[in-house]
Amino acid sequence: MRIKMASANKTNYCIGCQKVDDAYFIFNSIYWNILLSEDQHNLGRCIVSAKRHAPSLSEITSEELLDFHQVVKTLESSIKKAFGAEMFNWGCLMNDAYKNTPPNPHVHWHLRPRYNYPVKFSGITFNDTEFAHHYTRTEHLTVSSKVRKEIISEIKKYL
Repeated sequence: MRIKMASANKTNYCIGCQKVDDAYFIFNSIYWNILLSEDQHNLGRCIVSAKRHAPSLSEITSEELLDFHQVVKTLESSIKKAFGAEMFNWGCLMNDAYKNTPPNPHVHWHLRPRYNYPVKFSGITFNDTEFAHHYTRTEHLTVSSKVRKEIISEIKKYL
């Protein structure tokens, strides 16, 4: 997730509670911020972050979960219509928060659209060579700010 970084030495530092970078903002719901990930190896990859500080899934309220369900339906439908994604991988990992002392996790979800064929968009061919398999975390694709804006605009057309 691309946000303005604070000093990692602060005891109250939480990446999810930092100001949302408008350059990556797609939309928000009552309880969640939806951002385009800086890594676009999977075209349309997003981060869905709780608006309030919630350090674990067990601390998410029923209302937040119901709202998250609507975000899932909206986001998957929009990305499918925009780019033709075949399926979606969702993960709530929060491992990086525990690399800091003390750790300060914040509930957020990674959405990786998956494609069973190459997708051409904005002059770039996005190729999910590992479709139907676990993705490799070492493969990254950072697109220009112009392409990022075009991806966001395309998703927003179908919200």
